[in-house]
Amino acid sequence: FRPIEEPIDEKEVLVFFKYYDPFTDSLSIVGQHQVKLSEKIHYLAGLMCSMANIPSYLPLLVFEEIHAAMIVPIPHPKTLKVLAFATGVLIVFQVQLDVETSLSVKHPTVVDFYQHIHNYVNVQFRPIEEPIDEKEVLVFFKYYDPFTDSLSIVGQHQVKLSEKIHYLAGLMCSMANIPSYLPLLVFEEIHAAMIVPIPHPKTLKVLAFATGVLIVFQVQLDVETSLSVKHPTVVDFYQHIHNYVNVQFRPIEEPKKISFTLRLAKKMVHDE
Repeated sequence: FRPIEEPIDEKEVLVFFKYYDPFTDSLSIVGQHQVKLSEKIHYLAGLMCSMANIPSYLPLLVFEEIHAAMIVPIPHPKTLKVLAFATGVLIVFQVQLDVETSLSVKHPTVVDFYQHIHNYVNVQFRPIEEPIDEKEVLVFFKYYDPFTDSLSIVGQHQVKLSEKIHYLAGLMCSMANIPSYLPLLVFEEIHAAMIVPIPHPKTLKVLAFATGVLIVFQVQLDVETSLSVKHPTVVDFYQHIHNYVNVQFRPIEEPKKISFTLRLAKKMVHDE
């Protein structure tokens, strides 16, 4: 047996989906799905319509949310592999409106919606020298469970910029259905390959969070428990996901037949 010259990687990635409804001017997380890298975006239209509970014949606009202030359109004929998508990628979709309908709604596309959100400010007028800004942002939450080695979206919430991260611990525990007394590790997912820890005492305003920010949290494990699980933190989990590759082995006599597949890590050394 020998590996074929260009091994086929049928690796799947975990994709998260948001749906923007221009008629209600609302954005919501509608689900997550394991998708093969060989899939093309337009083949996922039926899945997305099903998640958003809209008719499957409607034309869609599809975007990648790189971070809360950067939404880019996704070319339909491209595969996820060509687009270099990795586990954790966030796809935002909506119904494509005709010109007449576009003129009848506030924000015809999710790009317009985000631009509006990021450009408005609420100012309270009070007899004080510096007005207080009580602006709220829409925060999305993912929960990583190191015991089941799984990552899932657990909810979204409107949060005041004056709130401190550690004050949200009760909300996060409630979303993940875990006891509220457990210590948490909290991260900001800037994009699928960049997860950074969030300092607990900081407010959302100091952290410069905007609508669409993605917070990932997990239970903080003690040293002994950390040694008993594969990936003690969500950072370890993402590093594993981004560094493995499936290599298919085929016999020389029957090159179309797959004999077995090995999952290897890109960082493995020869002895492993």
